[in-house]
Amino acid sequence: MLGKPTQMSPIRAADPNNFRRIDWDQFAPAIEAVAGPAALTPVNLAQTQVIGGGHTVRQVSVRIGQPAFRAELVRKYGSICAFSGPAPSEALEACHLYSYAEIGRHDIDGGLLLRRDLHRLFDQGLIAVTQDGTIDVADSLQPYDLYFAVDGKQQQISASPRPREWLALHWNEWR
Repeated sequence: MLGKPTQMSPIRAADPNNFRRIDWDQFAPAIEAVAGPAALTPVNLAQTQVIGGGHTVRQVSVRIGQPAFRAELVRKYGSICAFSGPAPSEALEACHLYSYAEIGRHDIDGGLLLRRDLHRLFDQGLIAVTQDGTIDVADSLQPYDLYFAVDGKQQQISASPRPREWLALHWNEWR
């Protein structure tokens, strides 16, 4: 709880970087006169919600070759998000069109570059691609102009038959 601050040691008044002693009996009424009586309400830290933090050690599976897979996609397509168009390379992620967890290998024909946000929405089925390459955005994203702007547009890259097959499987799974 806030209490009366302790007095500081004497300071050199000429130094503008020094703190000056505060007369709490004058300070508190002056603040309350301007900001209201609740301006200096004490904070009880015991009542605040604390969100746990820190670290833990876990055993995880790491995708070997993911950086090389991404680099090959950048070489193949350039710095182009398959859904939204040119983007900084740093904003693009390598998206698998198939379940890497099930297959366990990187197939360049089975990947696209997507912005991180679009990649996440694609993985959750909120964005899908029709057989003719038209981007379909779920109705639940209609309030978000940033995402709904790509609805009904063609992919920004031309997909060969194999990626179109995987996109069709994705479509069938989510739509």
